[in-house]
Amino acid sequence: MRGYTRDPLFHYWVPVGRPVAPWNYSDGDKVEADILALVRAAVDRGSLSGELSAAGVDWISRYHLSGVRSNIIRPLVSVLGGKVLEVGAGCGAISRFLGETASRLISLEPSASRAAIAAERCRDLSNVSVLVDSLNEFISREKFDALTMIGVLEYATRFDGVGAVSRWLSRCRDLLSKDGVLIIAIENQLGLKYFAGAPEDHANRVMHGVSDLYLPDETRTYGRLELVRMLREAGFSDVEIAIPIPDYKFPQSVISSAGLCDERFDAAELVTASMRTDHQLPSPTLIALERTFRVVARNGLLADLANSFLIVAHRGKPSEAVFGDTLAWHYSTDRRPAYAKATRFRPDGDGIKVERARLMVACEPASPRMSLSDEGYVPGVNWAGVLADRLLKAGWDLDDIEGWLLYWKDALAEHLGVVEIPAFLPGRYADFVPQNLICGVTKSNFIDAEWEFDGELSRETIGLRAVMQSLGRVMAVNTPHDYRLLSVKVLAEQVLSSIGWNIDEEAWIDYLRFENVFQQSVRPHAELVTIDGLISARLPLLPDIGKLLKLSSDSAQVCEDLQALLSERTTWAKSLDEELGRSRAAYAELAADHEKKVGWAHRLEAELQQSREVAGKAVAEHEAAVQWAKSLDEELGRSRAAYAE
Repeated sequence: MRGYTRDPLFHYWVPVGRPVAPWNYSDGDKVEADILALVRAAVDRGSLSGELSAAGVDWISRYHLSGVRSNIIRPLVSVLGGKVLEVGAGCGAISRFLGETASRLISLEPSASRAAIAAERCRDLSNVSVLVDSLNEFISREKFDALTMIGVLEYATRFDGVGAVSRWLSRCRDLLSKDGVLIIAIENQLGLKYFAGAPEDHANRVMHGVSDLYLPDETRTYGRLELVRMLREAGFSDVEIAIPIPDYKFPQSVISSAGLCDERFDAAELVTASMRTDHQLPSPTLIALERTFRVVARNGLLADLANSFLIVAHRGKPSEAVFGDTLAWHYSTDRRPAYAKATRFRPDGDGIKVERARLMVACEPASPRMSLSDEGYVPGVNWAGVLADRLLKAGWDLDDIEGWLLYWKDALAEHLGVVEIPAFLPGRYADFVPQNLICGVTKSNFIDAEWEFDGELSRETIGLRAVMQSLGRVMAVNTPHDYRLLSVKVLAEQVLSSIGWNIDEEAWIDYLRFENVFQQSVRPHAELVTIDGLISARLPLLPDIGKLLKLSSDSAQVCEDLQALLSERTTWAKSLDEELGRSRAAYAELAADHEKKVGWAHRLEAELQQSREVAGKAVAEHEAAVQWAKSLDEELGRSRAAYAE
């Protein structure tokens, strides 16, 4: 690397003869040291490493280690095969995928501690160089086929002042070849989740971004049209925008502009099915996001109110769209590498084809087995989503849910060619759950039944999977007729009992045994589900906004009353303080007088002691004189007696 030298300990490159300005961005020294240690100890450092994914135990470590992160650029491999410049490598989650894809990758990261992690993550890739440097200071004579800024542009004003976004975009354009592309992933300032109560990602304050409360030098995000305008002003000729779902940080799906416009494709269903994976959402949300996103989609506003953007800006005039004719991608990468898969939706004549493929060639365990196949896209309503809708009805009760479950039961019976579901079914029917049931106008179809298990499963276990997975998609519910139904365990038991399937303790044990083994076999970070956990699980109640606003109004009056009381008590406190001051002054005066009298008393005591000593001496002398007089008197008596004789 011309102008840089390689650090032998941390394996990154640093500028020669030019110090790197301090970069005030960190997750904490200990956190980053721990992540570096994890990466160094990992045998598999690949972008889909199950080993590193399993080490993600909280939001920060998941952000830096999860294989889901790289989903944001998986749809763009067609433009990432050449020379790529990554601006903002962070701890290397995206760098690793880019290194596995590009012929040459240079990653810029101004934080030395984070650059060390990125370099370690990519140390076995000879085509990757991680530089401790910033975009403004980076020295390069070569041009790049692609430049990525994943979660970076929002920091421009914070680190480079007013006007930094324009300067950074212009600098990016200058570093691109004539047909090069700039790839940006960034939050949407007007993302619907922020209206639903999610805090702004950087300020961590609710409604901060949508209210445009950003300071001039604060990390900030932008809306769709604003971003397009800034890119065009920087000289980019064409801009493509896709939407990552639920956001760009941990995207499960990516929907292209073609997918947003194709009336045959239900983009809103893909959005609502993935929302529950957004761990930054409040629980419950202020609005029913599932239904709101459908309204947004019907009115052609998904691109404007998506939570994040994936942007491809072309320096030159492109001959074709980077996203091609693909409508959407869905990735299952929160799994062990052997089970990771990609699903692609693309036009096929008058219909849409759903293509599925493994992301890695790996040794698959004997069980469960994953069987993938392409199939035609089935338009209709996802039956798990119907449950979420029914639970938003005010005063919903068991009858509303029983009808929903009976429909699924009848669909499964029809697929089996039976009238009644038998007591035990082959293991492959574990995947015949409502989230894989699409209800069309004339018929229902089970789709994406990818899992195969040895042996048989009880119908109660399959029934519990049907209910529990569907409830897992629910983000908020309305107030039920019976509050006991807010208990996930109680609701599952009662609704399955209503169709004649008895759910006792043994049924729960069988279900949990199967589900825990299955999830931990497939997902490296799957948490163990216990009976105690189920007992405490509750469906989140959708808040009553009217009551909240009234409460806010009432609270305002209470605040005014409290303010008046505070003012009154403040005046009273000041008067007490003044009185206390006077008391302290009087006390000081009394204390001084007391000290004088104490001194006088001490002097009197000393004089009295002296008098006592003098008196004592006089008494002693008097006693001695008396004794002497007595002895003289006795002697005189004897003398007189002798004379008389």
